[in-house]
Amino acid sequence: MRNFEPDYYERLHVGRGADTDEIRSAFRKMAKESHPDKSHGSNDDFVKVRRAYEVLSDEALREEYNRYLDLLIGQDSFLEIRPAVRDLYDDMVGYLKQITGFRNRSEYELVLKKEYRDRDKIVKIGIPLEMVCRNCFGTGGTIFGDCPVCRGKGKHMYQEDVDLFIPAGSEGGEEMKLTFSGQEVRLRLRFR
Repeated sequence: MRNFEPDYYERLHVGRGADTDEIRSAFRKMAKESHPDKSHGSNDDFVKVRRAYEVLSDEALREEYNRYLDLLIGQDSFLEIRPAVRDLYDDMVGYLKQITGFRNRSEYELVLKKEYRDRDKIVKIGIPLEMVCRNCFGTGGTIFGDCPVCRGKGKHMYQEDVDLFIPAGSEGGEEMKLTFSGQEVRLRLRFR
């Protein structure tokens, strides 16, 4: 189970048919342009360029990524799985179930029907995350009493949408670790 983004070729300014030398050359050029020391910007662009190179320079990863793109391009819409409405999807494909929840770490299980084991699949899921309330700065209150924005909880829940590529032949039990704004989320794949 991999977490790909659909723009790796664009990030390196190469076509899908580029060979290893072209990819390496493009990476060197883009790495120089996006390096934080040269661009005096954030590290994000450099990290994205490096991730694109890691995927496109590895034959097995690139093949899996190309299957992901084919599936992404050929798909009219994504299956959206959200914990709040999981009963609607339970009979169709699966649901995302929270196993444990901590302030900075959560674990979820993505459950798919066995029939989906033999084909590539892109699943769009909404990961529930916590954010400190900006009105009360996480205290839960103001000088007038409970914070009216977070209702005294000091935090808000929000959802981060993620497209996950699940390759054909996945057996279940695979784990993926994602980080969003400092919050670690672990996803475990299971078939039923």
